[in-house]
Amino acid sequence: MASASAPDHTQSKEAAALIAIGAFTLILTGRAGFLRQPVLVWLGAISYSLYLTHNYAGRALMLRLQDDAGWLANASVGAALVASLVVATVLTYLVERPAQRLIRRGYAGWRGQGDRLRPALSKSG
Repeated sequence: MASASAPDHTQSKEAAALIAIGAFTLILTGRAGFLRQPVLVWLGAISYSLYLTHNYAGRALMLRLQDDAGWLANASVGAALVASLVVATVLTYLVERPAQRLIRRGYAGWRGQGDRLRPALSKSG
């Protein structure tokens, strides 16, 4: 009986490392202007919401479309991708960004109160 050995991924790991080093070098030397494309900027803006929602929402939609509606796998994957991007965009601009503004305003107000209290505290010392 022949023993099954794990595949050797050494070459693919080396290639991935070289690609990462090359990309990092481009970024550090200011030669990564191509990353300022509007689509890439948008994807960067929604990336956290997309990360949080894509697996659950995308998988649920794909299964529903395939099992209940009889869609082909490729069509359901495409629909799940579009739906995930829409959901992430909505969450980013209607929930995440407004929450960030509120938190920053609250923090700035809290810091401002602390700055007003310091002179009074230092006079008593």
